Amino acid sequence: MLYPSIPINEEDRTREVIRAFTDSQIERLPIEDHILQVHRTEVRRPVMYFWSAHDFVLGLRDAIIGHAYLVDIGILHRDVSENNIVLGCHPKDTRGYNMDLDMAIPYRPQPSSQPRDLQAILDEAKLELKRKKAPITSQTSGPFKAGRTGTTPYMSIRVLLGRGHTHFDDMESFFYVLLLFFLSYEGPMSKDDLLQAHERGFTLQFGRPAHIHTWPPAFLPWSVEDTAKAADYKRALFDLERWDDYLNKIVKSIKDRWGHLHLRESIIELIIDCWELFSIQNGPAKVPHQQFVDVLNRWLEANKQPPQGCNHCPFNDANGKQMV
Repeated sequence: MLYPSIPINEEDRTREVIRAFTDSQIERLPIEDHILQVHRTEVRRPVMYFWSAHDFVLGLRDAIIGHAYLVDIGILHRDVSENNIVLGCHPKDTRGYNMDLDMAIPYRPQPSSQPRDLQAILDEAKLELKRKKAPITSQTSGPFKAGRTGTTPYMSIRVLLGRGHTHFDDMESFFYVLLLFFLSYEGPMSKDDLLQAHERGFTLQFGRPAHIHTWPPAFLPWSVEDTAKAADYKRALFDLERWDDYLNKIVKSIKDRWGHLHLRESIIELIIDCWELFSIQNGPAKVPHQQFVDVLNRWLEANKQPPQGCNHCPFNDANGKQMV
């Protein structure tokens, strides 16, 4: 039986090595061995099983650090969302990890000061015209490139508008993960429920857990299917004249959902600090990884321990003291 000869471009070489079509093909490729390695890792916690606000912030910080590493080695995630961040299963683990790189692409970092030139704007306009005249499908010849990738409520304003995707857009998505997290939960599950979830490997059960709530009405439009409208609603968050209204809604929601007074105050301070990091007149700003990490580290330094009764970590140390 004869098989057709399929040309393999530079980006598909790894796939060709894994499939190992013929020995002669492999010999032509710049590789050191022909072994596909499979690594088994311990199951990770979905964010909904967080132990405390402190635990979540640690996880978010570590996920941002991991994202910076991906960018350094030339990979852009492009789908940062709560569902694509997982937490360590034990307090001694790294607390946060990025997962699901289905939308990831090879990437060369761009400086935050790089202006958009006229040619780039014209190229985007031409691409948009082509999309309207002949939508790209799985049958379209040539490489397929999605105009937008991500999960709508967490997508950056630029991505929602189809204006490209850089690591700064992923950083903006991390900000939305933080904000929407504190608007989604009313504190962690009980210690018993968290321990049971750990023992069953965090397999899903029927029904939505009681500690998860719907976002306030002002944030629901972030999920609309019309990406241009979603971008407009989201842009309002960075409008200085409308920020006070948003902040009042955020404060009310957190007061209703996070019981401890000191914890509520520290959460609101963290949200404001992160908003100030991203907010500029035409917002949001292009924020480097380290700047975001620094804000989270300052909060963690000021809140080394969760307030009494706000830590539901189900593990104890060697002395029987609850771990954080």
